[in-house]
Amino acid sequence: MNLQEVLKQSSNLAGSSPTPHRKKWFSKWWVILIFVILFILLVLAVALSFAVYDEIKNMDKPTGIDLTNQPIVPVSADDDPSRGPEDAKVIIIAFEDFECSYCEESYPVIKELLLTYKNQIRFVFRDFPALENSQKVHEAAECTDDQGRFWAMYDKIFENQDNLTVLDLKNYAEEIGLDAVSFADCLDSGKYEKEVQKDLTDGFVAGVSGTPTWFINGRKFAGAIPLETFKQIIDHYLKE
Repeated sequence: MNLQEVLKQSSNLAGSSPTPHRKKWFSKWWVILIFVILFILLVLAVALSFAVYDEIKNMDKPTGIDLTNQPIVPVSADDDPSRGPEDAKVIIIAFEDFECSYCEESYPVIKELLLTYKNQIRFVFRDFPALENSQKVHEAAECTDDQGRFWAMYDKIFENQDNLTVLDLKNYAEEIGLDAVSFADCLDSGKYEKEVQKDLTDGFVAGVSGTPTWFINGRKFAGAIPLETFKQIIDHYLKE
């Protein structure tokens, strides 16, 4: 076999060798898997967006309240400070702690209700000093009641909840125009210690386990209630 024949045979063999077939990119399994995962994540993101949108849209809508199945609790207003006529059709008895953050959250709600319903509701404040240092704060509020200024101190306390030392309370008493000496004597002597503790005991007997707890015409509601829900409950009783 001469050189020409050898070269020709080599050329034929090379020409007959199969050319490796490259797979197209979209036929590779890992690429398909990535596309599937991305599609699933996109679907979940869209679904979550709709869920969050519905939640925000319904956030301000009052929740339906079923008052028919709630038992009436025999809780007394006692002789505690109140606003509104004694013969009001709706009576709200509140067990609150002056240092409770949820009570502070409810403070503007109650003020708005008293403005909106004026002489249609009666609001009664009862002491429930569940937190460690709030006993003396409640005694201070009781001492202001001796001088007919309970609600002025009530405002001062909730508007300055981070500053409620005994010295702070005495300063607030002066700011709202109390006889500072009489107030200090009352607070330092512990004159209303037993009165505050009586409210606390009455609260436990009525089933209070946290603050704020509201008894609206005898029916118990626990926790901070949104303004619209409060209105819904009040309107229910006003229509009866």
